[in-house]
Amino acid sequence: MSGECKRITGSDIATAAQNTTLPNPLRLSAITIDDISAICTLSKTVFPDNPTEGSYLKAILTEGHGGGLVVYDGAQAQAFIFCEFNLKTKRGYISEITVLPDLRGKGVARTLMNIMIDLSTAHGFKTMTSNIEINNTASIELHKRCGFEIVKQLDEYFDDGAPAYYLKRSL
Repeated sequence: MSGECKRITGSDIATAAQNTTLPNPLRLSAITIDDISAICTLSKTVFPDNPTEGSYLKAILTEGHGGGLVVYDGAQAQAFIFCEFNLKTKRGYISEITVLPDLRGKGVARTLMNIMIDLSTAHGFKTMTSNIEINNTASIELHKRCGFEIVKQLDEYFDDGAPAYYLKRSL
């Protein structure tokens, strides 16, 4: 690729999801507007003090500046990853990765992360970043296993005043 960075579409993400196998009965798909309610319910379950806002997800999806993957077991969302993509800076930003406790340690989060990293690389993005609450050691370790490094600490980053680490990975 000649330095060009191409938009990652919902169709690109859907194709990647179709080419990925998860243990039965889990089903993986690209996030659409129809998934927002289930994703917000999951986020509120896992992060009751700082859940994902549906209006944020809808705006990013509608404007075509991001997307992600959701894992279902039946009608209930079990895990998701959501990313924003900046074509100008060639940077992908993992705004949230959430997995229900029962699925943790089974490779689901790493699978979601690797799909988004692979898509970003294939579309010409140069870096992926994420901001993780400093007490979320499981997420920090996941990011490190996926090639991210802690760049700096962001004091009072979250709405509740909690600090975060800014992590970055070159693609």
